[in-house]
Amino acid sequence: MALRDKVGTNGYLTPMSRADWVSGMLIVVVLLASASAYFTFREINLLERILEGEQISEDEALSNGKRIMFISRLWIGAYIVTAVVFSSGYIELVRI
Repeated sequence: MALRDKVGTNGYLTPMSRADWVSGMLIVVVLLASASAYFTFREINLLERILEGEQISEDEALSNGKRIMFISRLWIGAYIVTAVVFSSGYIELVRI
């Protein structure tokens, strides 16, 4: 189905188009959750190694922090996009 078929006569997005957006955001959130779990396990492994007395390099500690910061920013972006998608549907309902 082409995008023009999903846009209503007044230029608003049809429910099917909105459902596509929500489905896409669900996929993004699942992928982010998987990546976040992986990064968390790596961080736990790093912390366990530190507790066992192993010396880690500064680069390893910094790269761990950068990974966590990166996934956190992606989460915030996903929440913002999801909020916009849902709020635009609410605004259209209020106008009707």
